[in-house]
Amino acid sequence: MSLFSILRQFIQQAGFVLRALNLSLLASSARYGVKKVYLELQYAQPQAAAAPWRMWLLALKRSREPLPAPPALNAFTFPGPVQNWQHQKNTLTLTCKNLSIQITACTPDIIQVRMDRAGLFSKPFSYAVEPSVADWPLPQTDSIEDDGLIFFNTERLTVQIHKSDSAIDFLDKIGQPINLDSSGMGFRDDWVGLRRRLPAFSPVFGLAGRAAPLNLRGGAYCMWNQDPGGRYATGSDPLYQSHPWFVCLSRDRAFGFLFDNSHYSRFDMGRDDPNCYAISARGGELRYYFVNGPAVKVILERLAALIGPMPLPPLWSLGLHQSRWGYGSAEKIRSVAAEYRRRAIPCDALHLDIDHMDAKQVFTWDKQNFPEPAEFARDLRQEGFRLIAIVDPGIKADKLNPLAEEGLQQN
Repeated sequence: MSLFSILRQFIQQAGFVLRALNLSLLASSARYGVKKVYLELQYAQPQAAAAPWRMWLLALKRSREPLPAPPALNAFTFPGPVQNWQHQKNTLTLTCKNLSIQITACTPDIIQVRMDRAGLFSKPFSYAVEPSVADWPLPQTDSIEDDGLIFFNTERLTVQIHKSDSAIDFLDKIGQPINLDSSGMGFRDDWVGLRRRLPAFSPVFGLAGRAAPLNLRGGAYCMWNQDPGGRYATGSDPLYQSHPWFVCLSRDRAFGFLFDNSHYSRFDMGRDDPNCYAISARGGELRYYFVNGPAVKVILERLAALIGPMPLPPLWSLGLHQSRWGYGSAEKIRSVAAEYRRRAIPCDALHLDIDHMDAKQVFTWDKQNFPEPAEFARDLRQEGFRLIAIVDPGIKADKLNPLAEEGLQQN
């Protein structure tokens, strides 16, 4: 082999390695994180714009800061012993030494648990749970106290409360444990949290899109939507979605758990203590729903009843969708559509990312690069494509953007 051939092969291999590393994407991702923090700081402190280099240094520092860690649960204030209790309709209210707990049977298999420091229990507001849940038919319940325990029963579940420390256990109708309490629930400053037992050898699934194994047991995960800026790896957390819901499988039964709190929260699924799961939130009410199975399919049906079922999707939505950032004009989208048809690749939908927006602001349209949107969508429809424009959940931090100002005022 000649020297020229060896050199050419080396250059080809080096080029392949560089393309695989995608250094431009790495640099763009790192720059994205810092710039995002810079813009947030600039929005919050417009008077500091006269010294942008200071802002950039502060943004670089802030972008490397980890998300806040919750206080140790051992430092929380817990309920203490039950001092008295009252059963009314389908609800059991516990007045404890340090706080109050309300346990409501939404159905024979769905139990809502709430904690309130003052015992007021105002009408709960939820971004997730359907308001119609409050109008469901009341299930039959009964309660009894015996030997330091309070039993709150439905047709298919028993909630067992220990009067000595207000611990809450969920049992089946023959008294077998489904999920047991560990340290109970409590608060510290604005934080609320709980710790419960993880059944031995039981996998845990859920919490939406995670850069983690399917079985989440042994890990800890944050609920705080975050754009990773173009790249992420196994273990990157949090990512784009926050779904505070999981299913735990235990032998021939399973249970579901919905933590109904929209504040920043952390789910420890057996990382700090392999025998327990712990959930902490930086604010809001401690409110959760325990969903009995025993089959996973039944649990998911009950979850759908709680948060509202998804409409039946149209047939075309089950086909191939082409979606990516970077299609900066209608002509680029048209060329992608033409290439799909030229290659005889079946495709049913094309997505417009934030490129179609005016200055990347949600609920706007770039009329220069995407003129005549109705005609544009009609032309693609004639070629067999549905056109989908994304709605970005983030509002651009811009003092000239009334949406940003309105959102902050109503936060």
